[in-house]
Amino acid sequence: MSPLPEQIGLMDSKPSSPEALSRLLTAMGALVLEVDASSAMAVLTTLQKEGVSDLGNHLESHHDVTRQIMRDTTWAVQLADHAASGIGVLWPEESASSFIDLVVSSFLGGGEWRGECRMRHDNGSVYHAQLTSVIIHRSETDLRLLLALKDISAEKEEFDRLTASERRFRQLFDYMPIALTEVDASRLVDIFRSLREQGVEDLSSYIDANPGFMADVMNAMHVEEVNHYNVAMFGAESQEAMKGPITRYWQAGIATLRRSIEARYRGENFFQEEGQVCRMDGTVIDVLYAAARHGSSPDKSLVAFIDISDRKKAAEALRRSERRYQDLFQHVPVPVLQVNASGLLALLAELKEQGVDDLEAYIAGNPQFLWAAMQSTVIEEANYAAIKVLGVTNADELKGPITPLWRNHPEIYSRLLKHRYLDNTTYEEEVTITSYDGRTREGSLTVTFPPEMGDNGLTINAFVDTTDRKLAEQKLRQIEADYAHAARISMLGELTASIAHEVNQPLAAITTYGEAGLRWLGRPEPELSEVKEIVERIVADAQRAASVISRVRNLALRRATSEQVLPLDDVVAEALSFLKHECHTHQVRVTHLPALGRTDVVVDRTQLQQVVVNLTVNSIQAMASVSKNRRQISIQTVADGIKVRCIVDDSGPGIMDAEAENLFQSFVTTKENGMGMGLAICRSIVEAHGGHIHASADSALGGARFIFELPAAP
Repeated sequence: MSPLPEQIGLMDSKPSSPEALSRLLTAMGALVLEVDASSAMAVLTTLQKEGVSDLGNHLESHHDVTRQIMRDTTWAVQLADHAASGIGVLWPEESASSFIDLVVSSFLGGGEWRGECRMRHDNGSVYHAQLTSVIIHRSETDLRLLLALKDISAEKEEFDRLTASERRFRQLFDYMPIALTEVDASRLVDIFRSLREQGVEDLSSYIDANPGFMADVMNAMHVEEVNHYNVAMFGAESQEAMKGPITRYWQAGIATLRRSIEARYRGENFFQEEGQVCRMDGTVIDVLYAAARHGSSPDKSLVAFIDISDRKKAAEALRRSERRYQDLFQHVPVPVLQVNASGLLALLAELKEQGVDDLEAYIAGNPQFLWAAMQSTVIEEANYAAIKVLGVTNADELKGPITPLWRNHPEIYSRLLKHRYLDNTTYEEEVTITSYDGRTREGSLTVTFPPEMGDNGLTINAFVDTTDRKLAEQKLRQIEADYAHAARISMLGELTASIAHEVNQPLAAITTYGEAGLRWLGRPEPELSEVKEIVERIVADAQRAASVISRVRNLALRRATSEQVLPLDDVVAEALSFLKHECHTHQVRVTHLPALGRTDVVVDRTQLQQVVVNLTVNSIQAMASVSKNRRQISIQTVADGIKVRCIVDDSGPGIMDAEAENLFQSFVTTKENGMGMGLAICRSIVEAHGGHIHASADSALGGARFIFELPAAP
């Protein structure tokens, strides 16, 4: 409240126009009091005489004196309007400082006095009052004041509310985790006004025609206020350091600023875009930039920056990772398909809701379901290897239902479905598929149902094409079979004398028995019983000769491998019977020690006989330099239920441990005229049957030991 003007004449006389003054006070809602402060005058005069220089501080420190003065000071209402008639005039102790200031100021001869303090109504409630005081009479013993009071509680509350709001928004501005800037755009407004007066409507075209315009705009816009987060984000030393033209911040993001200026020229109140700005040290950061017109000040702009550098780096890293994995997906040398089975999952879910437990039985009764499942399983992505193996020219030809792959092999897809229905995470199987160009391909199929992708129905199908490898393996097996056949022929050549002996014995016996039979038949009275016995012996020897010829024929024939379950001891016995004459000729004593348990193995009879014959013949030949009475071969079989082992020991000169590993290499031999193929073929035959063969110098007979083992037949 403004002080009462001196012109109203209250210093030395009564108001000349009390009616007018009353109307004025009524309009102001004020209460006027005449205050008698004579008691205060007396106390202060005494204190002054006592040498107290600072009366105010003295009263502040002597509360009893102050309270006494407040009690002795009286007042009377002079003027009051209806609205102000209820204003209380009790001066609470909490406002003693204002009271002291008033009386001391008046005592010292001050003119008018103004202040605000809390006053109390008669009912005890407190209100905020605006006070204005003038001296109306002052003498050595008398001090009278005219005091005007106005209840400003409502204004004070509103002011406090606005102050709190301003403080709250100031704190929000200062401490919000977003870089906020208030920009003075008044000069930009002037530039826009000038352009509009010139008739410029398309600011973009104008900027293109005037390259220096953006520099002028940046110099025209000044940073006025920034918050703490802005200071940290831009790397400034202080808020003050950031004030000034915006030019230094926008050198890396002029294109974004230009679009923002163009939007403002079009009358848009808000603009937002990702861009780049320069920090105080010149480094560039990625930001989300937003600018808005100031609501109450059109020449101001409120600008916000959110540092998105980390997000952009993360996004770029994600894109690089995605490109890397996409490249990996495309260039991995294994056909891979990304398949969307969401439609299939819906079908399977329906079956589970119906209570179907046995999917295989359900498909058998509802074969159409299998084809519906294929149509609901869709290829979305295929890599280069898949394009090549599946016989198409590009990935788009593969996209769509997976039906063409499994049309000719529904039983495989049915098994795959069963695994999916049981919620297995992986399915693997050696399969045959039909490519899109009609070729049959063999390989290993692996289908994975990753949990993080499976919920979306995505699966990864990988197919390792082994068609060419299997063809190569077949050719290799054929070559090995040819070598084995050649080795058997060579071995038969080495055993010609033994074979001839084995055949000659029964043939000579047949001749002898035939001649005897003829003599007996030539008797006057033939002994038919003796003739019958002779004929039976002839038949037996003929069968014996036929058996020898059959074994030779089996070894000499070129035929496909035929595996069957055979006792290993039977194979050993047959091979030794074939070598009986060879052993006798070289005076070698052979001992066969059969296993106590079953020695059944799944083998090709002829090939395994070849292994036993080769190892035995090698031992016979190795003992040529050993005295005849020491030539021994022991062949023992051992079975443990998992493996069946055959151990061939001889009493020859033995082998060095260093030579043992190389003996089974092709063209490695210890014989003067050997080709080095026999043991290599033995290894090939044993390994083809899932076994292993090795040699050592640990023979129980003092020579060499050869051991081969094969999986026991189930």
